[in-house]
Amino acid sequence: MKFVPNFRLPRLPSWGISLVFFSLFTGHSVTLASAESASPWVKGFHTTARLISGAKSPEAYKDRLVAGVHVTLEKGWKTYWRIPGDAGVPPHFDWSGSSNVKDLKVLWPAPKRLQDEYGTSIGYYDEVVFPVVIVPAKRGEPVDLNLKLGYAVCKDICIPAEATMRFQVVGTHSSNPNTGALLAGYLDQVPAQVSKTDAGAVPKLRDVKIQLEGEKPELLIDAVFAEKAAGRDLFIEAPNDYYLPVAEKISEEPGGIVRYRVDLTQADDPKTLRGKLIRFTLVSSAGHSEIEWQLN
Repeated sequence: MKFVPNFRLPRLPSWGISLVFFSLFTGHSVTLASAESASPWVKGFHTTARLISGAKSPEAYKDRLVAGVHVTLEKGWKTYWRIPGDAGVPPHFDWSGSSNVKDLKVLWPAPKRLQDEYGTSIGYYDEVVFPVVIVPAKRGEPVDLNLKLGYAVCKDICIPAEATMRFQVVGTHSSNPNTGALLAGYLDQVPAQVSKTDAGAVPKLRDVKIQLEGEKPELLIDAVFAEKAAGRDLFIEAPNDYYLPVAEKISEEPGGIVRYRVDLTQADDPKTLRGKLIRFTLVSSAGHSEIEWQLN
């Protein structure tokens, strides 16, 4: 796999990376009428991007506005989740030019493990919508979104992409039912935030153990999924840009229990993990969840 210059990687794999230069693309800002349900597409190398609206706010975000950052990719190309895996660059959202925004939060749909000859990454093929939940500074008035989006599109090479988009959000109504349905579908894919003590939550964590002694420090995780669920997987995030390798599945047991292992010899200093609050994202065809767990 080839990467372009100025492409920040959280950790370079041992096999090395060669560099090749590609131009960036930048879309021009366009202000739309409030009746529109999407901004114009911004086209780039093997990808397009736009802003959309129209979904009804989920119960957890009632009385707020919902928009979405819609990214499409040509067949076989991928982009990344907030933790990209062995190598890659997560999307960057700059909303600094927006107005009538008191608070804004980008939500992350459940990603997939993307395996190829170069390693394991975490992200999305073909298409993704990142839902955006907005609290207006003045309720009842339009919100003008101004987004400078930076992301990466990768196949045999990785190309950094930029798109500038402007869009006015006036409510949850969309003149285009397809756009509203698309955004609502990706809202449903955002993992639910649950407590580790929530016995009814599935998927959930059963146990997390950190082993620091010996020559092979490791993290062992037992997760519980719906027994017949497909696509069961687990992704882990540590605070303060601490690097953790992607978890590997090592066994499955009756009752939907799956054990994962993280090789801490490939991580940053394992001893600093003790006492840290770690975020686990569990995904499956039967539902997705996010759980925070303190390593003791």
